Order: sequence, then C-alpha cells, then structure tokens
Amino acid sequence: MEGQTQLVTFRWNRVKLAWAFVNIMNVIHHCKILHNFSKDNIMLHFMANKLNVVYISMCNWGVAGCLQQATPLLYDFGKEQDATNTKKNALVVAPKLFFVYNKLQITNSCQRMAKQHTTTLRSEAYSMNKLANVIWGDDWDVEYFLNNSTKMSFEKLIHDMYDPNPKARKTIPHVVCTLMGPPYNWTALEECYRRQP
Repeated sequence: MEGQTQLVTFRWNRVKLAWAFVNIMNVIHHCKILHNFSKDNIMLHFMANKLNVVYISMCNWGVAGCLQQATPLLYDFGKEQDATNTKKNALVVAPKLFFVYNKLQITNSCQRMAKQHTTTLRSEAYSMNKLANVIWGDDWDVEYFLNNSTKMSFEKLIHDMYDPNPKARKTIPHVVCTLMGPPYNWTALEECYRRQP
C-alpha cells in the first residue's frame, strides 16, 4: 500500500520534480561545479505524514569536482563493440565521453581522455536532461501546462538540452531563464527541497 501511495505521489509531481532537478543543476553549474552524476545519484524522499509531498535531492558528492579540473569519465574501450554495448545501458551519458582506442593509443589513453573526453557543462547538461525527461515522463500538469502550447515548449526545451550535436545543445541557464521569463513565469520550487533541521 505504501508503495502504491508513493507511486501516485510521484506521478502527481512529475513536472515539479523534473523542473526542480533542472534548477538544482543550474545552481551547481553556476558555482562552477561538475557533479559527474549517474541516475543512481538522484534521490526521492517521501514523507509518511504528507501523502502528497515528495522531495528530490542528489547524493554522492564525492565524485563532484571543480570545472577547472577537467575530470575525465573513464568510458574508454579497446573494442568498438564494448563501447556500443555500454552505450545501450548508459543512455544518460553524453556521446563525446566515449572513447575507443587502438593498440598504439593504449599507453596514452588516460591522457587523451583527460584532454578530449572530459566532463563539461554541456555534457553534464546532456545527462541531466535525459534524466529530467525520464522524471517528467511526458505527463500532463494542470498547474504548469496551462495549454498544450506550454507543454510543447517545455518538451522542446528539455529535448534541446540533449541534442546529439554539442554546439546545438541548449545550456541549463538558457532553459531556466526561458521558463522563468514571460509568458511562462515559472519559479524555483522551494517545496521540492527538504530542509535539514
């Protein structure tokens, strides 16, 4: 019964949670921090005494680093097939982070990874919006989607942030500023963040 209640609560708040997640990442990137997160680092907190409330947060801050550190994610492979198989299970990882090296490159693969396949604001925006799209799940929200046009605009903004072409990919600040400005006028959702006592 508890699981069913949590599922209903989650579905009722899917748009809010996706928008709150975008705002979390916007603040993190504004502070020049890269989280290097995976989907397992996104946490939902349900309250037993508040059946319609769910909070969102991020964990595993030990993998986070400063933007200037150029931290590579080690998605390097000796075989193309291994990279292809991993991509199928790592759908939130930006394509640029995958690197297939040959025998001549194996000795300097870590150096190449550090220079050419580092986590960037745009690659993390790709990952974030893949997850935001999963959290949202294309559900309708009467509070935020005043009409179908608003829903379509939100969908396009989310999708534009994981465009396969990094140069065409929209940034997180662009999406936040767009949705906080007219005609949408969305606000940061303080009610989606649990405050520690």
